[in-house]
Amino acid sequence: MTTHVAHLVKPRRVSLAGALDELTSGLRTWHARRAAIAELHRLPDHLLADIGLVRAGIPAAVDGMLKDRR
Repeated sequence: MTTHVAHLVKPRRVSLAGALDELTSGLRTWHARRAAIAELHRLPDHLLADIGLVRAGIPAAVDGMLKDRR
C-alpha cells in the first residue's frame, strides 16, 4: 500500500530577491565571525583569561555570541 503525501507538502517559492538576501546575510555573518575571532586572537593570554576565555575556546565563544544575536 502506497501513501501519497505530496498534497500535504506546500512547495516553497523562493524569489531571487529572497535568495540574495539569504546569501548576503550569510556572508555578513561569516565576515563578522572571522573578524571577531581575529580580534580575540590578537589579545594576550592574560586578557583572554580575564574575560574567561582560553585561545582554543575562541571560535565556540564567538559562535555562541552570534547565536544569541539572532
